[in-house]
Amino acid sequence: GEWQDTDMLNPWDFGREKRIAPFDEQFFLVMNLAVGGTGGYFPDEAANGNGKPWNNESPQAMTDFWNQKGTWLPTWNLEENNGEGAAMVVDYVRVWASDVIKQN
Repeated sequence: GEWQDTDMLNPWDFGREKRIAPFDEQFFLVMNLAVGGTGGYFPDEAANGNGKPWNNESPQAMTDFWNQKGTWLPTWNLEENNGEGAAMVVDYVRVWASDVIKQN
């Protein structure tokens, strides 16, 4: 979000039919699961089991997280059901049309 407040170009401005972009052309929907981060979304004082395995101020937060895998990886229960409980599962994706079309 908020890309409109940056110098980035709107990628949909160049489509065939701006009013229905991105649905006027083939596109891909990327879904991911993000872990960690240092943006303050998961405060350093947060407690979850053994505590947070990295510090937001650390210049090597990703390495700190990985080095602490002995505290968080066992909670994923990889040995149960072939690790299926640790996988991201998408049941369905719902996309619907807006009844508001914003003109530039």
